[in-house]
Amino acid sequence: MDDIILEHENGILFEISVKPNAKKQSVKASKKKGIVVSLINPPTGGNANRELITLLKTVTGSNVSIYKTHKNHQKTLFAPDISVRQFKHLMNIK
Repeated sequence: MDDIILEHENGILFEISVKPNAKKQSVKASKKKGIVVSLINPPTGGNANRELITLLKTVTGSNVSIYKTHKNHQKTLFAPDISVRQFKHLMNIK
């Protein structure tokens, strides 16, 4: 899990997997799958990305933004003014 959450200039970078078109929103962290974010909106027209940012801003209290988009619904996000330790606590990652 430590390799998907990294210190970065003025904040952290963290990797997630996004599951659009879910029945309900959720953010789950596990050692096997990493951080998985389920979203209600489809991945068209930027709707899922807007939902993702809003959800993670609420969960972390940080102004989260998309840093990089990868294949297969993988994304790297940036959260300013938060430490790895704080993030792990908020996400209930041990």
